[in-house]
Amino acid sequence: MATPTVHLSSPRLRVVLGDPDDPATWKTEEVQTIGRDTVATETLFGVQKIGRTIDHPVRSLVAMGYYALVRTGKYQGPFDQFERDYIELQPLGNDQAFPTEPGPVPG
Repeated sequence: MATPTVHLSSPRLRVVLGDPDDPATWKTEEVQTIGRDTVATETLFGVQKIGRTIDHPVRSLVAMGYYALVRTGKYQGPFDQFERDYIELQPLGNDQAFPTEPGPVPG
């Protein structure tokens, strides 16, 4: 029996790291975020009293990218260092969604 194809709804990201003023230092990593990265992001926001993740969609995506990179061994270091090291995060493929407020129910 064939294994069904599973598509995760959490974003897959391309993360560019390095010195923003020196393209020769830029390094690109691609990573799939998972639910665990979302929970870690929410915990970080609570501990640092940042606010709700839904109110900070870009920063929450940055944190999710950070936790996914750490989880996969593609980045070592604390979050505050990552905020200085990352240049850009790009959702890949159809993963263009940012965390948003739920919309009204049709009907």
